[in-house]
Parts: sequence; structure tokens; C-alpha cells
Amino acid sequence: MTGASMTNVLQAFCLLGLFLLIGTVLRARIGWLQRLFIPASVIGGFVGLLAGPQIWGDLTPIQYPEDWIRMYSLLPGVLIIPVVASVPLGIQLSQKGEGAATARNVFNMFLLMLTLFSLQIFIAGAVGALFATTMPDLGIYNTFGMEMPMGFSGGHGTAGVVGNMLNGMGLEYWEIAQGVTVTYATIGLIGGIIIGIAVIRWLNTRQLLEGSMNMASIPRSWLTGLEPDTDKQRPAGKETTISTSIDVMAFNVALILAGSGLAILLRGWVKASGLPVISAVPVWAYAIIVMWVVWIMMNKLKIAWLVDAGVKGKIASTLTDFAIVAALVSMPVHAVVSFLVPVLVTAAIGVAITIGVAFFPARKMFSSAPFERALLIFGTASGVFLTGLLLLKICDPDFKTAAMRDGSLAYSMNTVAGFILLPIMASMAAASGPIALAGLGAAVVTACLIGLFLVSKIKSGAPLNNVMNR
Repeated sequence: MTGASMTNVLQAFCLLGLFLLIGTVLRARIGWLQRLFIPASVIGGFVGLLAGPQIWGDLTPIQYPEDWIRMYSLLPGVLIIPVVASVPLGIQLSQKGEGAATARNVFNMFLLMLTLFSLQIFIAGAVGALFATTMPDLGIYNTFGMEMPMGFSGGHGTAGVVGNMLNGMGLEYWEIAQGVTVTYATIGLIGGIIIGIAVIRWLNTRQLLEGSMNMASIPRSWLTGLEPDTDKQRPAGKETTISTSIDVMAFNVALILAGSGLAILLRGWVKASGLPVISAVPVWAYAIIVMWVVWIMMNKLKIAWLVDAGVKGKIASTLTDFAIVAALVSMPVHAVVSFLVPVLVTAAIGVAITIGVAFFPARKMFSSAPFERALLIFGTASGVFLTGLLLLKICDPDFKTAAMRDGSLAYSMNTVAGFILLPIMASMAAASGPIALAGLGAAVVTACLIGLFLVSKIKSGAPLNNVMNR
């Protein structure tokens, strides 16, 4: 490693930063981008893709060095390690303050989210198996199908998770899978917002919402992505350290990187030992385990106050933004386009099923604000939790219903379940092809239906902490 090579890395990051700034300006200035609520990282990433060699080859207006493209394709899988490692930090381990939340609504929301995720696995696996059988020349790879649930329910940031895991398994098509995940995430994000707003209008005309649709309630800053009013600018977090010793940002970054480093060493030791099954577990899974241990120890030692959830969240968001831009800029467009037909077929079926499952049973499952909860679930299952939050804010601008509170708890539970299922999905599909995904999805859906039946036996007024302590 030389000074020139380090400068090359810095220059590569500088270009990503430029695309992020371009995305920020375009989001702030172009109305249709604001109405679709497309993040600046996605806009900037597409600008970099459209201007780069991944589409135009040698005719590109901006010629990136070949090693930059390679670096960008690997970057999401690397950055996702500290992003995932940061998840446990700042989580409140005590649920004593949640006595007002009802167990039935929380668990129903969680199980419905997991049902949708599992149905997406089943649909994608079944469609992938169908195309692999009927159109063998298309070259459907074994893990084709896991991208839709990851892109829909995880968003653009999870492309790095998929790429990192498949790359770690030695599968040469990992870049294509990463690009396909980005494609699904884009379809889910835009489709989720457009369909969600249309559903809100339909529900509003039939007076099925506890509030009423109010697009005017969305702050201008949510549209532009900028907050010029200094009185409304929120603090990024609390300073739990004194900068004369160590800056709070540096402390949190150091803690996250230390945990990530331990996870990498742990996985290296496990792989070298040749232990079956667990040696195939991706490094980010070790990162979660390590950081849970760290966070529990910090709580036991009563030094959890050193971590501020706001600061931690900003670090994770920053890394995710750069990961998204890098994934888009390096997307192997021509390879992804070759799978466009099965991707579009899978996405169309997935969106239709997601709409039906999210809204149809809402009235029977939830004791209050059924369609507000359904909107949050639908947005989360098609374009990440923030999409669900956006749709909820349109019909419940002040979050007067319990949908936001209960949905946050349910989403946290669903995220844990998703991270558990992901390595299982990848291992089964790599060994047996997309049909294995269909089988896994069907099995989890069955388990969720059993869970929903059992939860229906819980009295709707039971406090969450009472049920969880049984």
C-alpha cells in the first residue's frame, strides 16, 4: 500500500461524495423527485450510473478507472458490516415504559410483516424456479429470488448485505444479485409510495381512516430534503464525551469499528477451524452477535449512557448513503437487464400480494386504527420502514394513533427475524436453487399463520410487558 494508492481511494470516495451532493441538489429542486420522496443517495447513484461506463462503456462522459468500479461494487458489502454492527447499540433493553402498548396489535403487526416477507420469498423463489425450468437459456442462478424480499423490505441498503454474503460464499454472480436487489428496491420504493398514496385517497373517500388525508401536513423539508429554518433543525445527538479527550462521533465510530473488527477476526477463526454450518454464516451476522454482547455488557456496567442513539444513527445513515451510491454506480446494468422479464413478473406479483395481505385482514386483526397500521405495514414491506412512516404521516400527521408506536416495535422484531432468515435463504438456494426459497417461504408463512391464530387468543387489552413476561 502506497501513498498514491491511498490517494486513489480518497479520490474514489470524493466522486461518490460529488454524486451525493448532486442528488441532494436535484431532490431540492425537482418537484417530481420530491413527490416520489426518492432519497438523495438513490438520485445521486443513478446520476453516476447514467454518466458512467457501466452503461456507455468507452463512450462514457465520465471515465472512471477500472479499479474504482471494482471498489464501488465491493464497498456496499464492506460498509454494511459496521452499519449492521451498530444496530444493537442504543436499544432500550427494558420494556417497563411500554405498558400502554397492547400485545395483540404489536405481535399482529410483526407477524403480518414477517408473513409478507415470507410470501415475497415464496413468490420470488417460485417464479425463479419457473423461469429456470421453462427458459433454461436465461441462466437463472441458484439464489435468484432472494433479491425481491431484500429489496422490497430492506431497501437499497440491503443490496450490500446480499452482495457481501454471496461474495463470502464464493458465488461469482454476487455482483449481478447485488444489482438485481437494487432494481427491486427502486421498484418497491417508487411503487410503494405511488400505490400507498392512491390507497390513502380511496380509504379517505370512504371514511375508513381515523383521521383524514392531508398532504399539506407533510413538512416542506420532507419534500426538499433540506431544513432552512434554524428553529426547526433537530440536533444530531447528544455529546456523551468531551472533545478535549475524544469527540463523541469518534468514540461511537471507534466502538462500531472495534466490534466490526472483532466480528471479522471471529469469523476468520471459525472458518479456519472448519466448523460445519456456522462457518458459512456471513461476517455481518457475527457483527450483530458481537455488538449485542458489547451492548449488554455496557448496560451491566452502567456505561450505556456513553452511546447516544442519535449519533449512532447518523453514523449508520452516513455509511448507508455512501453504500447506496456505490451500489448504484457499479451496478452491472447489462447483466441485470438480461433478467428483466423475470424481475418484472416477480415484482408485479409481489406488489399485488403485498397490497392484499397488508390491507384485507386489517379490520379483523387490529383493535384500533386498522388501516393506519396496514399502511405502515404496506410501506415497510414495499419500500422500507421510512416509506411506511411517510404514508402514515399523510393520514395521521400528528401520530395520534398507536400505529407508529406499535409499528416501531413490530419492525424491530421483524428486522431480527429477517437477519436470521437471510443466511438460511442463501445457503438453501445456493445448494438447491430457487425452488428451495419457495419451500422456505411456504414454511415460514405457515408458522406465521399459526402465530396469528395463537395471538388471536390474547385479549386485545393485555399490556405488552405482561405478555412478554409470561
